[in-house]
Amino acid sequence: YGDTVNQMFINNNGNVSFLAPNAVYTADSFPGVTNDMIAPFWGDCDTRGPLSGVVYYKIGNDFIAIQWDGVGYFDSYDDKLNTFQLIITNGQTEMIPSGNNVSFCYKDMQWTTGDASNGSGGFGGDPATVGVNKGDAISFIQIGRFDQPGSAYDGPFGSYDGIDALDNQYFYFNVCN
Repeated sequence: YGDTVNQMFINNNGNVSFLAPNAVYTADSFPGVTNDMIAPFWGDCDTRGPLSGVVYYKIGNDFIAIQWDGVGYFDSYDDKLNTFQLIITNGQTEMIPSGNNVSFCYKDMQWTTGDASNGSGGFGGDPATVGVNKGDAISFIQIGRFDQPGSAYDGPFGSYDGIDALDNQYFYFNVCN
């Protein structure tokens, strides 16, 4: 959104932030004034389960790719796992379509909400949020809020959506303007 930043924080709960680390696991809707973040899946991720994967990142000359690889949900559950990725570029790489500098990429998404966010069995409670938020209550992109199984999707501000709507999807943005 036009700001130059020289650091970011990779947060376990499915997002990156810029002003400070963000340990908040219960997602809010965008726009907001406290959450400067890029959130491919801001939810109650928990990588402590024995079958849960972890968060990886790779830094290249003109990009950073962060992958939450088969991660479980709170409290150490690994019966359902989500795999999703965030790519941030300088806008010049061929990794994502021209004119864009942020990409959300999804594989199989199986849960939406952990116990700490009032979920049960990976669903319900406070929904996960997918989008980008500058933290000024004005500049944001919201793809949706997800709290249930299935592929129901009615846009970013309709009813809460089904997690399968994200399966094998890609979203591209230019967050410089």
